[in-house]
Amino acid sequence: MEDIMQRLRSKDITVQQKAAADLRLLVEGQPNILNEANKPIFEMMQGDTSDKIGGILAIDALIVNNIETTTLARFTSYLKMVLPGVDPQIMILAAKALGRLATPGGPVTAVFVQSEVNIALEYLQGDRQENRRYAAALVLRELAANAPTLIYTYVPQILEVIWVGLRDPKAAIREASAEALSACLQIIHERENSQKQQWYTKIYDEAGRGLKTNNADQIHGSLLAYRELLRHAQSFMQEKYRNVADAVLRFKDNKDGLIRRTVISLIPDLAEFNPADFVAVYLHKCMDYLLYQLKKDRDRSISFIAIGQVACAVKRDMGHHNLDQILSNIKEGLSVKGRSRSGSEAAIFQCIGMLARAVGPALTKHMHDLLESMFACGLSEPLRQALTDLATNIPPLLPIIQERLLNTLSIILSGQPFRQPGSPVSESHEIRRHFTTQINDLKDVEQTVLAL
Repeated sequence: MEDIMQRLRSKDITVQQKAAADLRLLVEGQPNILNEANKPIFEMMQGDTSDKIGGILAIDALIVNNIETTTLARFTSYLKMVLPGVDPQIMILAAKALGRLATPGGPVTAVFVQSEVNIALEYLQGDRQENRRYAAALVLRELAANAPTLIYTYVPQILEVIWVGLRDPKAAIREASAEALSACLQIIHERENSQKQQWYTKIYDEAGRGLKTNNADQIHGSLLAYRELLRHAQSFMQEKYRNVADAVLRFKDNKDGLIRRTVISLIPDLAEFNPADFVAVYLHKCMDYLLYQLKKDRDRSISFIAIGQVACAVKRDMGHHNLDQILSNIKEGLSVKGRSRSGSEAAIFQCIGMLARAVGPALTKHMHDLLESMFACGLSEPLRQALTDLATNIPPLLPIIQERLLNTLSIILSGQPFRQPGSPVSESHEIRRHFTTQINDLKDVEQTVLAL
């Protein structure tokens, strides 16, 4: 037990997670030992950030289906020591654990859920205290995700109050509130209820009112609400699709960067909701817009990801013209040196992977130059995933990718390009110069670890 508790205080999250798993196994084998864990967990919840994370992970690991009333009360009180709190990371973890406490079900859990929902609603409706509002949104999200049957009774109250969070001046509170709304809409979607259309209409109308203001916070919250309706109220939103799409795209050039990036992230939702209408009415306008956003440093990564997601939604309807422009921007993005590329490199590789899944062989003519640019970036997990997607969806590329990958691995691990057994040792000056450059680019600790 002492060793486990020591590891739970580690600064390394991986060590802490392993220690929490070991604690679960220990208590499963010796249930009576649970009482010994209470004091060190309590002390961790009063410690520094790493200690608090360890304490929360320990609580999460010890949640069982037949949790006793005293244990539930104790763990709840421990989590309330950091919820509300001042560290968003701690609050998110604590809310997840609190939500898991609602999972077992039964009368004890029902009382617990009722209490926590009432506290969260009070925090949202009361005088504005940032940490309380953020905690409330996080807790409602987790309770709805973990105990949908118990939360269903409170959905009307939550939908009334959630707009306080969606209108809050702090973006993190608006986004957490949107996630809570998402979880509630999922609960509604899965159940038949005569009030369903009424709830959807109220959310839709309230979002529309927010878009008519000049307040950036309200506009952002309304866009988030539209996103959740598109994802969870398909039949209701069908006849409203073009009105919503037009309303969203009116803000695409807004001077507020967060609103602009929210529009970018919503474009794939519009494409996925109704691919046929999107292709017919919005694809050309949206692709021109997203390609233009690639020129802006702050919007580049999210725009690459949005382009890939749109491709996955419309597939071959992307068209050769759009693909040519996208691939040209990808090659340009990968050719940039230094910090400018590193900020968007992972997003570019994600985009390539999504394009491969969306259009497959239509990428073939671009692949020689593209693979050259990709491998020039060095080995990374995003590159590995992109290569996997390419090889899976464009089978003729598999041997080419394997050969290039063998060369890269050989350079990283041995400093020499890969040679087939029995092949001549001599190399031309040009080949030697090319691989010497690659060796200099690729040799670092992170890439060596990944290669191994």
